[in-house]
Amino acid sequence: MQLPTVNQMRAAAMMHMKKKGGGFLQIPHSDRPANEFYNPDLLPLTYPSLFPYGSGGFENLQRCTPLSFKRQVKHFFSLADPRFQEHYSFLFTVFNILQRHAILLQTSLKVKCSSFDSFAHEFNNISSETIQKLCEKLSRNNDSSIFQGATGEERRIICLMKEVNVITSHVPGSSAARVTMRNEIRGLIMEHGLPSFYIIINPADVYNPLVKFLAGADIDIDHLLPNEVPDYMEQSILVAKNPFIAAQFFNIYMKAFIKTVLGYDISNLPSSTGVLGPVSAYYGCVEAQGRGTLHCHMLVWLKDTLNCDQIRQ
Repeated sequence: MQLPTVNQMRAAAMMHMKKKGGGFLQIPHSDRPANEFYNPDLLPLTYPSLFPYGSGGFENLQRCTPLSFKRQVKHFFSLADPRFQEHYSFLFTVFNILQRHAILLQTSLKVKCSSFDSFAHEFNNISSETIQKLCEKLSRNNDSSIFQGATGEERRIICLMKEVNVITSHVPGSSAARVTMRNEIRGLIMEHGLPSFYIIINPADVYNPLVKFLAGADIDIDHLLPNEVPDYMEQSILVAKNPFIAAQFFNIYMKAFIKTVLGYDISNLPSSTGVLGPVSAYYGCVEAQGRGTLHCHMLVWLKDTLNCDQIRQ
């Protein structure tokens, strides 16, 4: 299917106005991308249905009390009005912006200490225009043949690329963040020994009445009537329509699991005992499964268990 040209779209809009006499919404665009940093007009202009008055934008420097982008997103998703929660693209747009902000602000370069001085000298003498041209070449063709016609300065950049590593440990979901989590698990193993249990927690959100309650249904969870038990198809549509409710349910479920089943209460650690016994530590990794809902892989350490040397003996 061939996409219409600009002139064809203009003609169709004029015909719509003349024949039907209806109103229209003009959305102009520019050849330059909009700035995502400290631009309070960005999201109100992108989502006029969510910001009908054009106010309430993010990172507004005129506020008396500073409000971060992430904190304001949490506030909007916690409102009684579910329009932000149930919008089909707002959640993904703000998550994408947060991820790219984290990548731009938290990414750093790592080189060996022995080659730092030479690397810093070479890096300081390279123009940003040449780096931009080389990045464009790599985006068009990732094959090694792209380096055959490289200039002298581009070859220096290629040599520097082999000596540097990009570190993004503070960006959720990145490879460096996963390496950081593995190192934290190794640290717990060194302190507490081998984990006693490996647990997978997969809450059934499509059957749990708490999801229906969080979505605003007026039900008594402790005294449910047969007709108030969630229907599978109805609840599946609810979870798909409002993923924030599913994430909120998962957060409540995991906190209840840790406090009641594991018995790990930070305020009462010396005498914390759960179903598995006295727990000294735990570590959980959350990921999305095939149908999009969350589940957790967890390691649990119990007190007074055998360490690695005792098991080897």
